[in-house]
Amino acid sequence: MRSAETGKRKSETGKARFETRHSRACGNPVRLAFLFAVALLLSQPASAQVATGFPPFASFGGGPFDVVNNANLNVHFAIPVVEKAGRGLRFDYLLSYDSSVWTPTGSSGAQTWTPAGQQASSIAGTWGWRGFYEAYAGYNTYTSTNRFCVIGGTYYYWTVYSNFTYHDSTGTSHSFNITTNLASTQCGISPVTSGTAIATDGSGLTMSVTNYTSAVVYTRSGDTIQPPVSVSLPSSSHTDSNGNRVTGTFGSFADTLNTTYPSGGHRRCRLAMATDLRRMIRKAT
Repeated sequence: MRSAETGKRKSETGKARFETRHSRACGNPVRLAFLFAVALLLSQPASAQVATGFPPFASFGGGPFDVVNNANLNVHFAIPVVEKAGRGLRFDYLLSYDSSVWTPTGSSGAQTWTPAGQQASSIAGTWGWRGFYEAYAGYNTYTSTNRFCVIGGTYYYWTVYSNFTYHDSTGTSHSFNITTNLASTQCGISPVTSGTAIATDGSGLTMSVTNYTSAVVYTRSGDTIQPPVSVSLPSSSHTDSNGNRVTGTFGSFADTLNTTYPSGGHRRCRLAMATDLRRMIRKAT
């Protein structure tokens, strides 16, 4: 057994992975290792919803290609698509995967197994893979709940936003105790438009929410991360404490020096691997 610090690099956003020097453009060694690993993982069902990525204070084993969470047996691996030093801020775009795909959803006694990222969005990814935009800056989620009061037989509604969570680029989820809500003058509810809180997992991340749902994440070192809002608004940015910045929109990224990093290879690589994997499964079955 060894801790998450052994043999990996780690950033303030919770990024951690074993060093790998395989091909960076879907080379045969990486693809074979990937296909072999995924073929094994497909036969391992998840017994409950488990933490993916690299939760703080967790213990990890495995390597050099994959990392295993010793507590829940989630297997994580990452294939570098683009890794480049920058002006104070590196650009690391990784194709990563977590084996804990299936989780029970629904009320007790009527639960069904649901694959993670079933919506197949470019933000949140699908079937254990990081999404197209999630792979660099992660993404935010929150819960929207409608509440009401009844006055003179008339229903009046307002909306509450809670359970704000930042999912970083490794698939690690960080929760924040922030709640905002719209106003309802009839029900005597005043608006709460913003909130700030520290992550509940001890990672040291801070989230600031404005305009009810717009969230920005700050690391302990002073970096600012603005994850994409939705598939239709996929812009994101990562700014360090010195003002160096990497911005991304619609699959292309640019740093402070206006150096661009097109990430179309991420999608091409994923499609090629998925095609080979389907062929392997058909032969095996």
